[in-house]
Amino acid sequence: MRKWPFADPSTASGTSPIHIGGSLDPELILCAYNHGIFPWFNEDQPIKWWCPNPRFVLLPSELRVTDSLKKVMRKKEWKVTIDKDFEG
Repeated sequence: MRKWPFADPSTASGTSPIHIGGSLDPELILCAYNHGIFPWFNEDQPIKWWCPNPRFVLLPSELRVTDSLKKVMRKKEWKVTIDKDFEG
């Protein structure tokens, strides 16, 4: 098991990366995602890892689907999947 390269996510400001560098290997990405950390960078830059504060949390019980969203959903021009391509 690799050493955890990131600072404590609870200390993240959300306005600057929590870590710069590293690799995009699947083990690290999955571990980071599970802690609310994700890579976001340009191809010509080192990898920047972010942990937004506050984070966006969608609570299904509080979701209000507007008429305009219902209209978009009826068009079926997009697809949502959850927990699908773990081997990908």
